[in-house]
Amino acid sequence: MPVPDASPSTLISILEAAQKGAVVLAVLTYLFNRRAARLLSERTRREKATSIIFEYTKTLNSRSSAARKLALVLRPDQMKLVDEGSAFTTTTPEQSGLLISAIPEKITEDQRTPGGGLKVTQQQSFLLRWEIVSQLNACEAVAQFWFTEVAHQETIEIELGFLLESKDKKSILDTFRPVAGEEDFPALALLMVHLEKRRGKPVKLTKPKRSLLHRIIFESFFGK
Repeated sequence: MPVPDASPSTLISILEAAQKGAVVLAVLTYLFNRRAARLLSERTRREKATSIIFEYTKTLNSRSSAARKLALVLRPDQMKLVDEGSAFTTTTPEQSGLLISAIPEKITEDQRTPGGGLKVTQQQSFLLRWEIVSQLNACEAVAQFWFTEVAHQETIEIELGFLLESKDKKSILDTFRPVAGEEDFPALALLMVHLEKRRGKPVKLTKPKRSLLHRIIFESFFGK
């Protein structure tokens, strides 16, 4: 039995419905692609932060730890001499022990003084300063990724939170002054200010929220 020809009005309705459907499909496709791009970017930034922190941990060793602790117990006048690369004398067994840990192969017995001190040479002072500056440079490099948001900020804030935590509540920049100039480590300074504001408010890592449909399709392309 032949099918009757559709009227012009019916054809117009069909075309309009098809056009509307195409527009809706295009909008949904655009929204999904934008969502997928955001999720991929978020994942990339988290991976970048993890990689950066891993590389940063390679710079940490017993020397850098001892140099930081030594800076906490040195007097301001002693730290000034370290910044200048000038000779100075440690005055307590604690200072001397940390100095030996920071630059162990450079200390000799004839440098010891009564009372547990050590006469630090100009060369040793420069070596100690280099240990401090190297640690600050490593922190500044990580902080730059945090500041520019190239890497996931929350991950970096959590992993570098220890730079602010100490018994006297000093940041690493406070500890290493005057070696750490006011403008020498700008990103690190901003990160320390940010962490100071969040003190007492622990940062928690959050997973990106995805709908079930997004998760199924996204993971089919990019993996879990």
